[in-house]
Amino acid sequence: VAIQAGKDFQALTGNSVYHALTRLRFGRFEEVLEVTDRPDDDVSAGLWDFAQGYAHLREGDADFADRARHGRQYTWSGGATLVQLLKRREEILARHKAAMDCAGKKKTNVPLVEALAEALDDEDDTEACTVCSL
Repeated sequence: VAIQAGKDFQALTGNSVYHALTRLRFGRFEEVLEVTDRPDDDVSAGLWDFAQGYAHLREGDADFADRARHGRQYTWSGGATLVQLLKRREEILARHKAAMDCAGKKKTNVPLVEALAEALDDEDDTEACTVCSL
């Protein structure tokens, strides 16, 4: 049903991404390679490229990624290319470690009564609770 829906969606919209992704989801890698109409919009085209690349990899064509990348500029975090990110690898890892160290310094979870103990100690316990007095 899902595979037919992906095919029908392509027929309705002209966008082949769901046709490729549904076949990929069900492991029909040879059929993914038969979906040759690359979508025009960036998001769909990126997903289509992923489906094609994964299918080629599963079919034993590991060099496909290098051939497909020719002429295309893929970006990752913050619009940086993978090559640019690899050049900043040490900086990224150092920033990640610093963030993890900072997160580790935060207080551990404590029971609510302990967290509020200081505030509760300031209350006057000589009078009964308003709700309890009703």
